[in-house]
Amino acid sequence: MGKNKFRQLTLAGLALAIGTVLAATLILTEPAPAREELPEMLPMVEVIKISQQNMPIKIVGYGTAQPTIKAQIVPQVGGQVIAVHKNLFSGGFVAQNTPLVTIDPSDYELALEESQAQLQQAQAALIIAQTRIMEAQTNLADATQDLERIEDLYEKGVLSRQDADKAQTMWKLNQIRLEKEQAEFTNAKSRLDGVRVAVSRAKLNRARTQIMLPFSAIVSSESVDPGQYILPGQSIGEAYGTSAMEIPVPLKDQQLKWLPELSMTSQKDPSRLSLPRAEIKGQFAGKERHWQGIVVRTNGQIDPQSRMIDVVVRVDNQSDVQSNQLPLLPGTFVEVTIHGSILEDIFPIPHYAVHDTNQLWVFEEGKLHIKKVHIAHREREWIYASKGIKDGQQIIITPMDLVTDGMAVHLKKQ
Repeated sequence: MGKNKFRQLTLAGLALAIGTVLAATLILTEPAPAREELPEMLPMVEVIKISQQNMPIKIVGYGTAQPTIKAQIVPQVGGQVIAVHKNLFSGGFVAQNTPLVTIDPSDYELALEESQAQLQQAQAALIIAQTRIMEAQTNLADATQDLERIEDLYEKGVLSRQDADKAQTMWKLNQIRLEKEQAEFTNAKSRLDGVRVAVSRAKLNRARTQIMLPFSAIVSSESVDPGQYILPGQSIGEAYGTSAMEIPVPLKDQQLKWLPELSMTSQKDPSRLSLPRAEIKGQFAGKERHWQGIVVRTNGQIDPQSRMIDVVVRVDNQSDVQSNQLPLLPGTFVEVTIHGSILEDIFPIPHYAVHDTNQLWVFEEGKLHIKKVHIAHREREWIYASKGIKDGQQIIITPMDLVTDGMAVHLKKQ
């Protein structure tokens, strides 16, 4: 039994060894499987193509609209108020040369009638003075002829010296009378001129019983009622003109270089100059509103704290009224975009495509190249490059955490 068991174990071990050798032989002699090449994973990028252009510089600032005309409503004559315009209240609109307040004109009409009566008297006195001058001139002419005739007879011995002296005396008296009448005529003419002035003043005072403004306006305050007695020079309200508004826009010195040199006072004839245009945007009544304006001047001083200077933009409200658009109102806070100088041969590039202040990622032949550019101007959403890039190049706009110059990238199909 022991020998048979040993023999079985020996045969089993031999069979296991032979199997192991055969398995090892098969494994070693079997050809290795082909290794599969995995595709290289490249970053997928999007690009935009840039082009060289001539671009107007846009300067953005903010300001508050102010009226160009603001006036006190002040009577020039006194009296009792008998009528008040229905729109004479805060916020009311009144048209140009519309009576706002009417003062009782009775006293001023009487003064006008009195001065007109005095005018008629002065005109009559002047006519009388003219008639007397003509009479005196006639009498002097007759006296001159008599004097010449009598002196001739005196020289011939026909008349005595007494007759000649008498004729000389009459001539002098007529000459004195003419001079007197001429002086009286001058006085009468002066009195007539004075009365004419009085009539004009009386007419003016009567007209001033109706208080008006020489411009269309919106009333900002008032303090007058019918029956009230008002005095000359007493302010009874305040109004501002609606024809135009001005917006002082503080700008930095670097921004001013993109504007033409402007006067520090209003231009007398802005139409003769090529003034920068401006687009104005603001909120009113829950809606975004838009207006057009022009830059007319700069204020005459630099703010000592901010070191900025105000550029004044004027908005013509007349065109808005004619087109039934809401005019720009005083106190409206607005955003102002000023069209400045033209940058020639410049590349506009969106801000999100610029890295580290002045670097661009340029796509060329499947690779990313880092280019430094010279930036001539920056705006809120755009930068304008003048050097370091070529027309038609493709700029990578896909954000990436890590890039290297010359790295391979894959262009996303568009």
